[in-house]
Amino acid sequence: MHIILFLVIVLGSVFLLPEGWIVTLVKHGIVLSGTGEMAMHHQDLTVLLVKALLSSVMAYVLLRLFRR
Repeated sequence: MHIILFLVIVLGSVFLLPEGWIVTLVKHGIVLSGTGEMAMHHQDLTVLLVKALLSSVMAYVLLRLFRR
C-alpha cells in the first residue's frame, strides 16, 4: 500500500511542480557540456531528473509524516 501511495505522490508532484524555477536553477547553477541540440537535450534531461528527485524526496517526507 505504501509503495502505491509513494508512486501516486511522485507522479502527481512531477506534473504539479513548476518547471520555470527548475529550468532557471539548471541554466545558472549546473554546467552542461555540449553545443546546440546536444546541450538542450542535456538540459531537458537534467530538468526531468531534478523534478523526479524533488518529487521523490517530497513523497518520502509526506509518507514519513503521515504514516500509520
